[in-house]
This record gives sequence, structure tokens and C-alpha cells, in this order.
Amino acid sequence: MIKFAFDVAHTGLHLALAPNTGGRYGQIIFIDDEYETRILVISSTEIRICDFVKYLENNKYYLAKDDTHYLTTVHDNDIIKWESSEKWNR
Repeated sequence: MIKFAFDVAHTGLHLALAPNTGGRYGQIIFIDDEYETRILVISSTEIRICDFVKYLENNKYYLAKDDTHYLTTVHDNDIIKWESSEKWNR
């Protein structure tokens, strides 16, 4: 797997290039090392990009209000807060 996004602490998004049995090439997995948690975010990068565009159009992402100039998201869509999210805590 290739880690392509991380929070500079214990979590990151990984792109699977050699998935386990039942997995798909290109799936994206969220890993929280501190809680030893793995969550399948999406089964393909193509689907994730389409979802990202849809979320942008529906205002689920917005520019952070500080000087960092990065996108942030509404609480329930934020996988970093997976343990308190109805969407991600499965």
C-alpha cells in the first residue's frame, strides 16, 4: 500500500496496489495505527474522485477559516473523527 495522505500523527489514507483476498486494486483504506483500525473508504479511486466532486458541489467541503488554505469537511464526513461518526464507525 502507498500512504498518500496523513494527519502527521497516527492516521492515514492508503492506496492498495496488492490488496488482500476479496480486495480490489486501487481501493482506498483509512488506517488509524493508534486504535489498530482499518476502514475501507472506497473500493476504487475512480469512485472516490466522483464522490469528492459530488461532495464539493453539495458543500460538504469548504476552505478552512485559518491561514492554512486547505479543504476541511463537515463533521460526519470527517474520517479522522471515525469513532464518533455514523458514516465511518461501522
